[in-house]
Amino acid sequence: MVAFELAGVLLLLRLLALFGLPRERILVCRLYLGLIRSISDDYGAPFAAHSDSASFRAIGIYVLLRTLMCSPTNSSAIAHALKLPRATVLRRLQEMIKAGYVERVGNAYRITDKVNIPDLQEKLQRRIDMIIETAQKLAELKTSTRAGDDRAPEQREH
Repeated sequence: MVAFELAGVLLLLRLLALFGLPRERILVCRLYLGLIRSISDDYGAPFAAHSDSASFRAIGIYVLLRTLMCSPTNSSAIAHALKLPRATVLRRLQEMIKAGYVERVGNAYRITDKVNIPDLQEKLQRRIDMIIETAQKLAELKTSTRAGDDRAPEQREH
């Protein structure tokens, strides 16, 4: 099994090398996955406890974002923003209402106090640091490419 996984990783690395800017793509992919993971962990935890559905989490996080912006949103806007069928959005919103995470106010939806995000500033700072670190590595790669140094930034001496 380990040999099979290793062969898969090696094949993936070879495929990435065929495309331009492989290191840059790897860095951006790592950043993207890290951001998704951290946002899901921070904002999606209450929703994840109720459902493992990605649409459930995405809808919950979107409603949270709109609530934080003091702009509750309706199901059509959610469906449009997340490119989900409106019927799916309505079904998921009903599940969230039943669980006490979301409330309906007229035609709009907003998060209830049941969804609490402790240490919000610390969590935001982690994401900001992740973005800055990736940007610095991308800048180093761009500089090394101009200078003709093909080694990864972590392999070069500073």
